[in-house]
Amino acid sequence: MKKIRKLVLFFILVVLGFSISYASITTFATLLSVSGVDIIYANPGENCMNEVTISWHSSKANSKLIYTTADDKNYEKAKTIEVTGIYDETSFIYYDVCKFYKCRVDLKDLKANTEYIYKVQTDNIVSREHKFKTAGTGSFTFGYMSDIHAVNYDNLDLGMTAVKKLQTVQTLINRSTKESGKLDFMLTTGDEVWRGSQYSNWLEWSKNEYTTATEDYLWAGAPGNHEYYTQTTSSVWNYYPDKYASDPSKIYEDPDYFYNTYFNAIKGVPQNGPEGVNSCYWFLYGNVLFMCIDSMQSSEYAKLSIIRQWFKEVVKKNEGNYQYIVAYQHYPWYDFQTGVDKYAYRWNDIFDEFGVDLALSGHMHGYLRSKQLYNGAISDDEMKGTYYVVSPQIGDRPKAITAYNNVDLFGCWESTINYPDYSAMSTITVTKEGMTYKLLNVKGEVKDEFTIKAKRPYILQNQIKEAAFDSITLSSDSSSISAHMDPNNMQYVKNIQLIIDNEKVKSCNPDANKVSYVSVSGIDTNKVHDCVMNVTFIDGSKKTYQTKLATGAKSNIINKLALESTGAKMKLSWEVSENASSYKVYVDDKEYASSSNNYAEIDLKDLKYNSKYSLACLDASGKIICMKDIYYTNYGDMNLDNKIDKNDASILVDLILKNKDFDETSIKFIDNNKDGRVDIGDAYKILSCANNTIDKIKEGTYLVTIVDVDGNLLAFEEVSEGADLSITAPTIAGKTFKGYSNPYKNITSNLVLVAYYE
Repeated sequence: MKKIRKLVLFFILVVLGFSISYASITTFATLLSVSGVDIIYANPGENCMNEVTISWHSSKANSKLIYTTADDKNYEKAKTIEVTGIYDETSFIYYDVCKFYKCRVDLKDLKANTEYIYKVQTDNIVSREHKFKTAGTGSFTFGYMSDIHAVNYDNLDLGMTAVKKLQTVQTLINRSTKESGKLDFMLTTGDEVWRGSQYSNWLEWSKNEYTTATEDYLWAGAPGNHEYYTQTTSSVWNYYPDKYASDPSKIYEDPDYFYNTYFNAIKGVPQNGPEGVNSCYWFLYGNVLFMCIDSMQSSEYAKLSIIRQWFKEVVKKNEGNYQYIVAYQHYPWYDFQTGVDKYAYRWNDIFDEFGVDLALSGHMHGYLRSKQLYNGAISDDEMKGTYYVVSPQIGDRPKAITAYNNVDLFGCWESTINYPDYSAMSTITVTKEGMTYKLLNVKGEVKDEFTIKAKRPYILQNQIKEAAFDSITLSSDSSSISAHMDPNNMQYVKNIQLIIDNEKVKSCNPDANKVSYVSVSGIDTNKVHDCVMNVTFIDGSKKTYQTKLATGAKSNIINKLALESTGAKMKLSWEVSENASSYKVYVDDKEYASSSNNYAEIDLKDLKYNSKYSLACLDASGKIICMKDIYYTNYGDMNLDNKIDKNDASILVDLILKNKDFDETSIKFIDNNKDGRVDIGDAYKILSCANNTIDKIKEGTYLVTIVDVDGNLLAFEEVSEGADLSITAPTIAGKTFKGYSNPYKNITSNLVLVAYYE
């Protein structure tokens, strides 16, 4: 076990460094737009309800992101984030010679179900306005297309000119919007450009003269074979290809060189893929878990077992956060021309096991859609099975259907050979009841339509429920007890019920016009009451809270209740809005200590990571007039030694490896990254605070940790909210500091900065 723990901790340290440094460096130079900033994407964050990543290329080291909600049209309330880009002179060196600064901002505090607008500025040059929309809890529609092959010249036998390709993309989006309503985001299954190595192709795709596709939407793309291609051949030796000319097979053994250089130099996708394959990723949008598979890596390049294991781990980890699963990759699940199983056999056992609802792909330049398949055959149970889709192309190299040997497996197929410029895209509308799929051509005709019935009940993500539940507060006055709720969270709650002393019951549905959502009145004054609050969420799940509240006192009497470690003791301190005669401290609802001052101490030996602490205020007669719970926010101090270091990460990793079932109190204690669960991400957070002490982490301040690309600690600084980093990166002999991986000004969260040296 110790050996495993060491390996896991080493992995965490490496990932900590590289997951943030991801900036697979990238681009400006001879082909960069004269605007000074180009190739701007809104990429999905891990949870698109409040996370989106903006990436772009700049001609200068320093640029800034300016963003706000779409209703703030004049940017009067806009936020500005300054960014030091990562210089790249290696990704596009053989063909389109390009050097540039790769910039990336991970936005993590966005409002759900909200449209945002943003611009990027370099010096006095400001980009065009771009848009994206965050996920909500209701229904949504996304667009899906494949094989665009954007290119900036016409001397290729592609059946459609470069300009017409882009115009066709815009036409299809317009037709789809008219048919299915406004699209929330776009998804592609690869081959967005003709040659990934040609920077000019990416510039063409980001133009706005003929389509605003990449400007108007969050864009979730998958890498295709063309994203890997060099300019002159169909080789995927995209990183120093001459090195392996004598023995091409050796490239598969070299993780530094066999790497999706071009895709990762352009996109800013979540860095949550399997080890060594950072062009696979996953994200949540609403009640759907999207799994992007790099089919190049999972086919010819011996990464299949790694990616399959990653897929299973991600699906398991996110249980309770999704209602549907959509998997997508470039290579086709089934051969459009013959119906032969091309890649489905590599995945259908996992898709069957975990209930993948929809599998999307492209590559074949024709349309093919299966029936609901389970174990490779038509499912006789509508609650089992996956629909497999091969998307048609945007206008080039049409294909003909030949002979189908297993025609019964498929619900729809369409040859494109009779249409030299055939183009189509799909829309998928997601509701609580199911997903409706439509295929539309450029004329706006619906060529295929089917519905996938929901196999699982509607799911509200755990972190949303936790935040909504925590936003409800209980208070009392002389003869009533009330529950109040943050209006921003009431959309997630169906009903709140209060039960007082096991007899008086009252409930109500949240109402935006009410300040107090439910109140029980007419109860005895000057008495401590047993209070039970039952909350029913919009997905039908429930959560219960029990406490004691006293009537006859003003509400919210206890303020600034805090726990902190001080050597061998844990200090509990508080302030009160009016006098109380004495206080009692409870640990796990058992009386532990009493005090006549505004603090009390608890021996560390009496503490556990799943302990609950409560403070009771007593009047002169010894009656409890108010009671409040608190959980120790330890920032990862698992062993309660007042230090945060790798020993704390080791303890947490050990618990995770032993499949510890963390209860509600444990989650409040250990969930350091506040995502509603205890997992390896909390170990990352511990390491980001490493070598600090509890007393240096204060409310309203954030810890900025500077590491090198290997995850080694270089320096750290405590920064007040909204302030800038004052310390500079340490000097390393023989190396020149080039910049940080993240913004280092206007800091509003704990942050790990990777320092880059040349």
